[in-house]
Amino acid sequence: MFHVLVVDDDLSFARAIEGDLRHQGFAVEIASDVSEALSQARRKSFDVLLTDLHVGTHDGMELLTALRDVSPHTRAVLMSGFATARDYERAVELGAVRVLSKPFTPEDLMQCIRQAVDCGSGFRGSVHGLSLVDLLQMYKFGRRSVKIAVSGRSVGSLYMQDGDLVHAEHEDHTGEAAVASLLAMPDGTLGTSVLPLGVPHTISRDFQTVLLSALRTIDEARPRTEVPPVPDDDAGFEHSLDAALSRSQEPQGPPPEAELPPQERVLQRTRQMDGYLAGCMFLAESGGVVCFDGSIDLRPAASLTAEALRRKQQTITDMGMDDEAEDLLVTCTHHYHLLRRLNSDIPAYIYIVLDRDRTNPTLAMIELEHVVREQTTSTQRGE
Repeated sequence: MFHVLVVDDDLSFARAIEGDLRHQGFAVEIASDVSEALSQARRKSFDVLLTDLHVGTHDGMELLTALRDVSPHTRAVLMSGFATARDYERAVELGAVRVLSKPFTPEDLMQCIRQAVDCGSGFRGSVHGLSLVDLLQMYKFGRRSVKIAVSGRSVGSLYMQDGDLVHAEHEDHTGEAAVASLLAMPDGTLGTSVLPLGVPHTISRDFQTVLLSALRTIDEARPRTEVPPVPDDDAGFEHSLDAALSRSQEPQGPPPEAELPPQERVLQRTRQMDGYLAGCMFLAESGGVVCFDGSIDLRPAASLTAEALRRKQQTITDMGMDDEAEDLLVTCTHHYHLLRRLNSDIPAYIYIVLDRDRTNPTLAMIELEHVVREQTTSTQRGE
């Protein structure tokens, strides 16, 4: 049970809030001034503090300041009917989850309390430089339940429950169509709040499938243009890859007695990726190809790429970092080279080459990660 401390010198108002919260299953205590509130916070652990901006002769900001030392884990909400912009700013600086404007409805109150409780298991604040896809992936991996409001040239919302997209709305669209429409927005602002009660479930497919489908829809709608060569510090490596690909255009059969049976199905799945030309699996240490298909013999390029991975790994080790390379994207004049480490007992990578004119590299990397993860799950289940 979650415990809430309500601080207000208007006892009739405080008791009304107490009744609403107790009806929703919260344990509630009341304090009529700052000193009493701090005394209760020292004696008992509270999940949420709900305080008025002005409590008798004291300022609610004083309580927020003292609370950080007395009960740092308690999440604070400030109530006010006339808070200024500076009051909002100071409250957030002092750790308030939200400023609740009076008068408010029982629904507003519950939404606010649920938001404060939710913030008890993570950080809250403004994060810049993340795309909408980045944010969705973060909440997916964190298995969070949250509403994401998107605004810019138009407004819309995405709803996630336990890390899965369950509903979306944008302009005249709902469900997966709204997801694609929102992801296609070139810019805007993002805001998050607690997942409201009673959200309709217009999306039934799993998160990765919905995301990949939306990105593919966007990519197919984008006009194709000639992309000029991009200068790159690894131009020598790219040239070597192009040369390695040109050494053999006719694939040969896989080496005898060398295969990864459970993982070979991963390679078959990659054939469905846009712009697919060829793929293989190679051992991380030697660069030896264990299976491959497509229109190009990738063995020379795989050997070269394995050497590049070894050098990157050596650099990571020299920096004193206990880490290892999981994936790699190399952009060449005509191709994208994608690598993804396999989750298997044998240290190996899947390596695919895609036609640059027909491929969205971001979508391809996400799709390859999804394919590997799906196959790992199947292998663990013994399928």
